[in-house]
Amino acid sequence: MLVIKTLINYNHLLMMKSTMEKNDTNLSICFFGHLRTFKRCLPYYKKLHDKFNIKYFMHTWSAISPNQSSWHSYDSMPRSINHGDIKSIKKYLPDLSLIIEDQNKVLEKADFTNRSLREKVFLSINYSQNVVINSALNENSNSIIMTSRPDIRFSRKADFNFINKIDKNNFYICCNQNNSNEFQDFSACDLINIAHSKVFQKKINFFNLNKFLFAASHKKNGEFYEEFSLQEKIKLKKCNLKYLTDWKIQRPLLAGLNSLFKNEKNRD
Repeated sequence: MLVIKTLINYNHLLMMKSTMEKNDTNLSICFFGHLRTFKRCLPYYKKLHDKFNIKYFMHTWSAISPNQSSWHSYDSMPRSINHGDIKSIKKYLPDLSLIIEDQNKVLEKADFTNRSLREKVFLSINYSQNVVINSALNENSNSIIMTSRPDIRFSRKADFNFINKIDKNNFYICCNQNNSNEFQDFSACDLINIAHSKVFQKKINFFNLNKFLFAASHKKNGEFYEEFSLQEKIKLKKCNLKYLTDWKIQRPLLAGLNSLFKNEKNRD
């Protein structure tokens, strides 16, 4: 009995320590898009579990990777997500709200099938973001929202403490700057977005309003974010996050790329 009591007290102390270390920030992390290399990427979110009150949301497609793409290599015969994948996701992301849809059926239902490949890619991304962000807004309307993709892997040196200091009136992006300080030259601005839920609501409303215009444009999407900033009078800021930018590693796990993964652990 004495041993059991000691263990109970020790566990109670551990729980108190964890509670004391965790701050009051409610963080909704929203994943969107194909799973691709998720097993190599999602474990990097564990470092956030003890820092914030976290709820995870995910919208993904029933195929693990796209069977066509407007700009990077793709899997011509992607496999379907299986029960093992779902089990792995839930292991990595406790307290998860998960939505899985068939991308082709969504495009067909929305009458996007006759649009160009580039347009379909943009509209698919916009749709997936909307579904998952609205899920977060409906369940946790007073939180900081962070959007990411299941195939984005953070460096082990990535420091998330800046989330505690963000201005709730600003919108933060992590992107490819392309050796420029001008937002109009930035690309992949949807990689990581962070903002208060009220600001995020304005962002998805603005992009929905302009989705066909943006989808047909050949400009870098940094310009779309800049237009959002100017019209909605919301300051854009660059996130203080480091993620691994070797997209041959981060993009679809294809047979032709398997050999690259043997050195993956040395790329941090």
